[in-house]
Amino acid sequence: MKTATQKKPSNQAFRRVLEKHFNARRKVNPNYSIRAFANLLKISSSALSAMLSGKRSITSEMCLRLGTGLGMSVEEIQRLVEGELDHTPIELSAFSVISDWHHYAILELMRTKGFKQDVRWIGQKLKISSTETLCAVNRLKEAGFIKTLDDGRWVEVGDTAKTNITGRTSSAGSRKLQKQILERAICALEELPIDVRDNTSITIAIKPEILSEVIQKIKVFRRSLASFIEEESEALGGPTEVYNLGIAFYPLTPVAEKGTP
Repeated sequence: MKTATQKKPSNQAFRRVLEKHFNARRKVNPNYSIRAFANLLKISSSALSAMLSGKRSITSEMCLRLGTGLGMSVEEIQRLVEGELDHTPIELSAFSVISDWHHYAILELMRTKGFKQDVRWIGQKLKISSTETLCAVNRLKEAGFIKTLDDGRWVEVGDTAKTNITGRTSSAGSRKLQKQILERAICALEELPIDVRDNTSITIAIKPEILSEVIQKIKVFRRSLASFIEEESEALGGPTEVYNLGIAFYPLTPVAEKGTP
């Protein structure tokens, strides 16, 4: 009698991840080499070259090591090697867009009066490097958020506020994005004067049964405030700066499981 064998995870998806990251760096710097990429990942260039060409398999342990070096979460790496995620180039770009704050900031900056389609200018406005800016713009184009017209101008595609990247990838990306937003809020609290920001909070007792309604009201408030900002800014000649609104609503006491009195 034959015993069932556990299916070994394929490493093809992870190989595509490596290729994607390498090619993204090559777009920014055509002289970027396998050796430089290998140094980043802390492995030999010959081993990395063999992995990219398919001549050498990539074990689950190596996926974890390399994925961590690329900034991926352990959960994401596990799902990838187990075949639960299929990281095509577009999906990778979409994940990068949703999980890094400056992608959305670039889209909003494009709407401001006096916007300059120049990576150095954008980088200076957002206080990020020109390399980060160029990579972000390329990701936005690949993911379908921006397209280039025949005359070379960039235009935003659709309403990014309503863009939804579904699946577990968006969940992991969303967590990363929210962490960055909290970090930016801390920087603003420490570095910016009170007259250009607002950091306030309230602590309140609540019955958990109304939590879903509270979350819905927060969503309605966000959209209402966004509409007000857009309308009033346009009435005054158009927006000139980019702000971020982050709302965190979470329990300070242990949340009882359902059915627990």
